[in-house]
Amino acid sequence: PIPNTAASVKVEATNGVLQPGNQLLTATLKNSGYIPLQSVSVTLRIDGNIICTDAINPTPVSGGVLFDSTWQHTFSCQWNASPGAHDVCVYTSFPNQLPDEFPDDDTACAVLTVFDTVTATTAGYCNDFETGPTWVALNTSTFVNVNQSWELGSPSKAIITGPHGGANCWSTKLTGDYPNNDESSLYTPVFNVVQGRCYEMRFWHNFDMDLFNDGGLVEFSI
Repeated sequence: PIPNTAASVKVEATNGVLQPGNQLLTATLKNSGYIPLQSVSVTLRIDGNIICTDAINPTPVSGGVLFDSTWQHTFSCQWNASPGAHDVCVYTSFPNQLPDEFPDDDTACAVLTVFDTVTATTAGYCNDFETGPTWVALNTSTFVNVNQSWELGSPSKAIITGPHGGANCWSTKLTGDYPNNDESSLYTPVFNVVQGRCYEMRFWHNFDMDLFNDGGLVEFSI
């Protein structure tokens, strides 16, 4: 192994799901050099703009981080997130206050999606997926838009042959079956609701799935 180097493994939302406004992000970092890592700088870059750089002194064990060990760092700055998909990168520099001897693994990037928001009024909210606030499809376990099967459009399958109305609907694959061991979640926008008011949710759905094995859930939180 190389003596003095640090690597970025991944970047993710600290609290799992991103909403508009001030948000914290967390990086997973790694000592990929055989010298114990006692200090390193880590930079957060979003959509090509540097948000902040933290100089940190990781000490998971006495004497620094050992070779091939990882740890997490939550950035000191908050990101003022706006709805939509964003290119988010983290990169390390100056391990042990020295030049990095293997910069090829310094950077890790991900596309992170920020949920849209909508106000639920007495007139109600209805979305035919032609226009309106953006819905978000993510992997259920990782909360990123990778290894998930929801797609927006007009399905063309043996049983599900199109949307209920209009040109678009959400389907787990527009053509073909969803994959084995699928973990896919579809999220509505974040609703701004009024305390003490009663709300009802209704939707059209059509499904064809493996009997007694597969299924789905509708969940909400306030």
